[in-house]
Amino acid sequence: MSADAPVDVLHLGAAALPLYRAADPGHLRLDLAAAPAGTGALALLTALRHGTEVRCDRGTATLYAPDLPLPPVTGSRRLSAGHTNTLDIVDERYAVKWYAEPALGTTREQQLLTRLTRADCRVTPAAAGALTWHADGPPTTLAVVTAYLPGTTDGWTLLEHLDPLHAEDELRALCRSFGTVLAELHTALAPLPRGRLGSATRLARITARIAAARAACRGDLPVPELPLFTADLTAQDVHGDVHLGQFLVADGRVHMADLEGDPTERPHERSRPDTPLRDLASLRRSVLLAHLWRRAEHGDPPAARAGYDRALADLTDAYAVASGGLPAGWTAWLPLLELEKAAGEVLYARRFLPEWLPTARASYADAAASLEPEPHR
Repeated sequence: MSADAPVDVLHLGAAALPLYRAADPGHLRLDLAAAPAGTGALALLTALRHGTEVRCDRGTATLYAPDLPLPPVTGSRRLSAGHTNTLDIVDERYAVKWYAEPALGTTREQQLLTRLTRADCRVTPAAAGALTWHADGPPTTLAVVTAYLPGTTDGWTLLEHLDPLHAEDELRALCRSFGTVLAELHTALAPLPRGRLGSATRLARITARIAAARAACRGDLPVPELPLFTADLTAQDVHGDVHLGQFLVADGRVHMADLEGDPTERPHERSRPDTPLRDLASLRRSVLLAHLWRRAEHGDPPAARAGYDRALADLTDAYAVASGGLPAGWTAWLPLLELEKAAGEVLYARRFLPEWLPTARASYADAAASLEPEPHR
């Protein structure tokens, strides 16, 4: 078999989708461009509705259908296509997320969405099906299908266009709603009993992420002094990649999407339990990214930062109320976890989005400056 020959071809209705080995070891590549945009999604929903077998030339494809019957579907459109996934919308009711270069194995997104739907979680889109493929290895998720939320605007777009000097009340209200929804997600994800996460283990992860970001920038990033010890933490399943773009807002309702986890981490790293403070810190850092981006692009004055700081305080308070309180030592952990997220933004920009690197570096410098010389020793 030549290097360019497909590993398999999936036949979804009239769509023939070749599957290749990706350049990244342990990944596949699904060639969605081989069929007209949207035809595969429409055929997938039709197959889920009827329980039709998806034929493959070599391997085996498996459909995971919902408990409730699906209605007939008639049309689809491609909403977006990127380096990590492609999103098709079917009848404005369902979103089909195709993994462009899926890692071998079932994605945590498929697992978590199924679990959250069964738990009747109202802050994430309901799972409506999935498609996996396997030959010699484990089943690999190629697509997940969820309910589509029409008319939504993502949180980044909202804050990107929000002048904090003239709309601080709106900024603070949005941040409160994001904090509340994140807490609701964590409540739905929390297992019983919860595990413990040692401070030394968690600090080592932060140190490793900073070192990786510095290596990617050839050492050109500051390294603030980190504490040797702080309080141990409770661990559970978390979102793992929280940012403003994951919040979808429509008619005053807020949802969270995209449970793949951090794209700069390996699949097994994305699935390990962590402190919910990681997600809270990531969301706080994303709000400050919006501030730094607006300052660079729109010339927001230094006085705008105070409005964002008040919004962050509101966000954290709302999260604490909705989650029943913050863990011991949270004031020490939040700035450390924000620095870790800022280092991850640098790594993401270096790998996927080089034009974003100046903003990511500014965010890292901002997070590093926020740490006290000797915090909570």
